[in-house]
Amino acid sequence: MTLLESIVALVIVGVFAVSCLELFQTVTVGARDSTDWATAVAYAEMEMETAKVGGAAAASTYPVNRGFTTTSVRTQIHAGLAEIVVIVRFPRGGRFELRRLVESP
Repeated sequence: MTLLESIVALVIVGVFAVSCLELFQTVTVGARDSTDWATAVAYAEMEMETAKVGGAAAASTYPVNRGFTTTSVRTQIHAGLAEIVVIVRFPRGGRFELRRLVESP
Protein backbone atom coordinates (compact mmCIF):
# COMPACT_ATOMS: atom_id res chain seq x y z
CA MET A 1 0.00 0.00 0.00
CA THR A 2 1.40 3.35 -0.99
CA LEU A 3 1.37 6.56 0.99
CA LEU A 4 -1.26 8.05 -1.33
CA GLU A 5 -3.59 5.09 -0.81
CA SER A 6 -3.16 5.38 2.95
CA ILE A 7 -4.02 9.09 2.91
CA VAL A 8 -7.12 8.48 0.76
CA ALA A 9 -8.24 5.71 3.14
CA LEU A 10 -7.77 8.01 6.14
CA VAL A 11 -9.80 10.75 4.45
CA ILE A 12 -12.64 8.31 3.71
CA VAL A 13 -12.64 7.03 7.30
CA GLY A 14 -12.53 10.62 8.60
CA VAL A 15 -15.50 11.70 6.47
CA PHE A 16 -17.47 8.68 7.66
CA ALA A 17 -16.62 9.36 11.33
CA VAL A 18 -17.60 13.04 11.07
CA SER A 19 -20.93 12.18 9.42
CA CYS A 20 -21.70 9.63 12.16
CA LEU A 21 -20.93 12.18 14.88
CA GLU A 22 -23.08 14.79 13.15
CA LEU A 23 -25.96 12.32 12.95
CA PHE A 24 -25.59 11.51 16.66
CA GLN A 25 -25.64 15.23 17.55
CA THR A 26 -28.79 15.80 15.48
CA VAL A 27 -30.57 12.88 17.14
CA THR A 28 -29.55 14.11 20.60
CA VAL A 29 -30.85 17.63 19.96
CA GLY A 30 -34.11 16.20 18.60
CA ALA A 31 -34.58 14.06 21.70
CA ARG A 32 -33.93 17.05 23.97
CA ASP A 33 -36.41 19.21 22.05
CA SER A 34 -39.09 16.52 22.20
CA THR A 35 -38.56 16.26 25.96
CA ASP A 36 -39.01 20.03 26.27
CA TRP A 37 -42.23 19.90 24.25
CA ALA A 38 -43.64 17.02 26.30
CA THR A 39 -42.79 18.87 29.53
CA ALA A 40 -44.39 22.08 28.24
CA VAL A 41 -47.59 20.25 27.28
CA ALA A 42 -47.75 18.61 30.71
CA TYR A 43 -47.31 21.97 32.47
CA ALA A 44 -49.92 23.59 30.22
CA GLU A 45 -52.47 20.84 30.89
CA MET A 46 -51.80 21.01 34.64
CA GLU A 47 -52.23 24.79 34.67
CA MET A 48 -55.37 24.53 32.52
CA GLU A 49 -56.98 22.08 34.94
CA THR A 50 -56.08 24.33 37.87
CA ALA A 51 -57.60 27.32 36.10
CA LYS A 52 -60.77 25.41 35.16
CA VAL A 53 -61.38 23.96 38.61
CA GLY A 54 -60.13 26.80 40.77
CA GLY A 55 -61.45 29.68 38.73
CA ALA A 56 -58.06 31.34 38.41
CA ALA A 57 -57.58 35.08 38.49
CA ALA A 58 -57.77 37.16 35.31
CA ALA A 59 -54.04 36.71 34.66
CA SER A 60 -51.14 35.04 36.44
CA THR A 61 -47.51 34.26 35.59
CA TYR A 62 -45.11 32.12 37.57
CA PRO A 63 -42.01 29.98 37.00
CA VAL A 64 -42.16 26.20 37.16
CA ASN A 65 -39.39 23.59 37.24
CA ARG A 66 -36.35 23.56 34.93
CA GLY A 67 -36.71 27.15 33.71
CA PHE A 68 -40.22 26.88 32.24
CA THR A 69 -42.64 29.76 32.86
CA THR A 70 -46.42 29.52 32.65
CA THR A 71 -48.84 32.37 32.06
CA SER A 72 -52.58 31.89 32.31
CA VAL A 73 -55.18 34.43 31.21
CA ARG A 74 -58.92 34.11 31.77
CA THR A 75 -61.16 36.27 29.53
CA GLN A 76 -64.93 36.55 29.86
CA ILE A 77 -66.42 36.20 26.36
CA HIS A 78 -70.16 36.13 27.06
CA ALA A 79 -72.33 35.59 30.09
CA GLY A 80 -71.62 32.03 31.13
CA LEU A 81 -68.63 31.55 28.78
CA ALA A 82 -64.95 32.26 29.38
CA GLU A 83 -61.74 31.55 27.49
CA ILE A 84 -58.66 30.34 29.32
CA VAL A 85 -55.29 30.71 27.60
CA VAL A 86 -52.22 29.04 29.08
CA ILE A 87 -48.81 29.93 27.63
CA VAL A 88 -45.71 27.95 28.59
CA ARG A 89 -42.35 29.51 27.70
CA PHE A 90 -39.35 27.22 27.21
CA PRO A 91 -35.98 27.83 28.89
CA ARG A 92 -34.19 27.95 25.51
CA GLY A 93 -36.82 30.10 23.77
CA GLY A 94 -40.07 29.05 22.17
CA ARG A 95 -43.53 28.68 23.62
CA PHE A 96 -46.57 26.42 23.73
CA GLU A 97 -50.08 27.88 23.90
CA LEU A 98 -53.21 26.02 25.03
CA ARG A 99 -56.71 27.53 24.71
CA ARG A 100 -60.01 26.27 26.14
CA LEU A 101 -63.55 27.58 26.39
CA VAL A 102 -65.18 26.91 29.76
CA GLU A 103 -68.44 27.67 31.47
CA SER A 104 -68.26 30.53 33.92
CA PRO A 105 -70.68 31.49 36.67
